[in-house]
This record gives sequence, C-alpha cells and structure tokens, in this order.
Amino acid sequence: MKKCLFLMAVIALCLGISSMSLAATSLTDIKGTKYEEAVENLIEVGLVNGFEDKTYRPNEAVTRAQMAKLMVIALGEEGRVDMASIQPTSFTDMDAGHWAYGYVNVAKDIGVINGYTDGSFDPDATVSYAEATAMAIRPLKYEPKVDQINEVWPNNYISCAKELELFKSISTFDNNNGAGRGDVAILLWNTLNTGVCKVVAQNDKGLVYGQGELMLSKYKNYIYMTDGIITDVDFDDDFENATVTITGKEKVKLSLSDTDVLKY
Repeated sequence: MKKCLFLMAVIALCLGISSMSLAATSLTDIKGTKYEEAVENLIEVGLVNGFEDKTYRPNEAVTRAQMAKLMVIALGEEGRVDMASIQPTSFTDMDAGHWAYGYVNVAKDIGVINGYTDGSFDPDATVSYAEATAMAIRPLKYEPKVDQINEVWPNNYISCAKELELFKSISTFDNNNGAGRGDVAILLWNTLNTGVCKVVAQNDKGLVYGQGELMLSKYKNYIYMTDGIITDVDFDDDFENATVTITGKEKVKLSLSDTDVLKY
C-alpha cells in the first residue's frame, strides 16, 4: 500500500465527520471583528446564515423565538419541528400560524425554555442576555450546578456561564439588555465548545460537576480543532479514498475521497 505524507498547519480547523473546511468570511460587516470566527464557524455547522447583501448585521436584535430556534438546531432536534408544528402548545400567546410555533414547542419539550409565570412566551420580544444565557446552559445540563450557586435569577445562571467561559470575547453587558446577533453567535459558539455537564466527584458539600463531551460533538457530530496538523494521508490501493490523520490536542482520523484530499 502506497502512503503519502502531508504537513499542513491550519488555524481554527472545523471538521465534519465526512468533510472538512476552512472558514473564510465573505460577510462584509464582520470581517476583522470579534464576531468573525464565531459567525463563520456557525455557518459551517449550519446554525446561522448571512443576508443576501453579504452582511450579518451583528447589532440586530435576536428575538426569543429566534433564540429558541437556534438552540433546537444546535441540539440537532430540527427533525422534530414539523410534527411539533401540529401539536398543541402550553404557551398562551403562541399562535399556530407563528413561523416559530414548531421550534418553540420543541424547545419547550427538550427543556431549553420555560416561558413566563403567566403562561406566555412572548416570542417576538428581544431575548435578553440573561434569557439567552439560560437557554444556552440548560442543554449543557448544568442546572444542578446552577442550583448550587447561592444567588437568585439571573445571577446564578450568569455566574455559571462565567465559570464555563461562555462569555469569552463578549464585552461587558447588562443582564436585562437585548442581545444582538453578533454576541449571540459568540455565546453559541462558546457553548458548542463546552463540555456537557457530568459528575466528576463527590465531597462533603455534595456532587462536583465538570465537563464531559463537547456539545458540538455530542449533538452535531462535529469535531473542532485549533492548530490541527494533517500528519498522515494513507491512500487505498486505487487512490480513490484515503484515511487522513489530523493531530492537535487530540488525534482524529477521517475517511475522505481522493477529491477531498487533494482539495484540502
């Protein structure tokens, strides 16, 4: 069997199980900004899109319904939306004709959203930083850790998020202010690269929680690697397919076609 060796250093390599790509922004209003990496990587994994005028509009407000949709997609649950669109809702203000009706139903069913004490959801209101943070933490399963924090809503969620570094690259904000598309993209990308909660120990204060498998891998079947190096490409006898070994903090092997190998 013939073997070829490639050495190619790359930055922020975003790999799908069956394909890989390098993000290069074409969105004019985020190029060179703090939002660029998060937005482009979220585009790669199918969570967000730019607009037809090649902008992302990072300062445009995100609604509660849009945030619910993003979390449903981030968890790989979009396949449930069609069925959920014809199911009854527990929210008093969700009309069956609302574009996000199915997404909101799924988000409620999987525990991402709770709604308000009066039974409403207010889907078209701007999502606050506190609300967006809670929606991000819940699928990570850190609510038991949140409950251990001796603070009231929303500071308990905010404190947990800070410990998990979910706000990395996000500037100072007011919990009650509306979150824009750019900051939500950063929050989502940080969340996807955070390990889902698991019990790692127990002491006299109770259970100790730590990070398990990355959310990006667990729910989206992706591997994200920074400063990965392609260290080996092993072709089959017909040179039609190859096993590509990529080494970073961990080692990953992918099966790729000859076309993809030559492309990357």
